[in-house]
Amino acid sequence: MKPRIEKLLSEMISFKENRECKETDTCIKKAFEKIGKEILFFRISNLLYWIDPKFHHSDTDLKKYLLYEDFMDLEDFEELHGKFTLVFKHIPELSEIFALKEQHIEFNRSLTESDIQEIYEYVIPFTI
Repeated sequence: MKPRIEKLLSEMISFKENRECKETDTCIKKAFEKIGKEILFFRISNLLYWIDPKFHHSDTDLKKYLLYEDFMDLEDFEELHGKFTLVFKHIPELSEIFALKEQHIEFNRSLTESDIQEIYEYVIPFTI
């Protein structure tokens, strides 16, 4: 796994577990300062749950994390997408792993299946 991806995942996992940034958190610290704890915590949690294989069900789309759900109205979807947009804007390193699309998030196309498998394996021990 690329060291930058490992560092970002490590910071994301630590933030999800503690809801605080460490002094050494270079990737998420600026986002924490700009957009706050709540938005950052929930959006990071969403991403980590999506990429954690133990939360995959038979209907889990492993290729993309859908932002839009049938029960959502347009305002809810736009608010959710806007929050993810803020997170991606303030953590540009996320683009090394993910690509934010119009209605979903997917893995960056530059990642190989092997890269994605390494990400899955890295995340498993840390998420609850």
